[in-house]
Amino acid sequence: MNNEEARSLIVSRSVLRQTHEYFYPYFEAGVETACFWFGVEEARVQIVTTIAVPALFQTAGNYRVDPDSWRRVVARMRRFGLITLAQVHTHPFDYGVKHSFIDDERSYSTAAGSLSIVWPDYGSGFDYRLASLGVHEVRDGVWELLTSAEREQRIKIVDDFADFRWAIRSGGISDSE
Repeated sequence: MNNEEARSLIVSRSVLRQTHEYFYPYFEAGVETACFWFGVEEARVQIVTTIAVPALFQTAGNYRVDPDSWRRVVARMRRFGLITLAQVHTHPFDYGVKHSFIDDERSYSTAAGSLSIVWPDYGSGFDYRLASLGVHEVRDGVWELLTSAEREQRIKIVDDFADFRWAIRSGGISDSE
């Protein structure tokens, strides 16, 4: 993808935290799971606003999205003007973050620029950086695992609460005033 086509996906730390929290019970159950990030796109900048979870059929080695549930999710998101920005799913402990042929076949889209994020170890751990995740993007009709540099350029993690105080000071009026 050339620089003119390059997109940036903006995702807040709270979306990452909520995604990780959603994955945790499935880690405990030992099954793969998935969710989808929806949001808006303007001038090649995509901003995640919503995590959506359709009904899933899950096993230790894969998951499948219920088609009727997926249609309801997409219809609901469209009512708010939101589009699918990424599928996010887990893999078993021994598989890592590469896309399997099932991931390729069952992906939500094959449109150029579509994203698929793979969380290893059934989503059990995360340090709120991208280094431990596999980020795949459709390029020339094929899902490609992004390099570390490409991943950092494609996805920007932003703080959803930015506190710039140096220190918390007591307030009120002092006796000298």
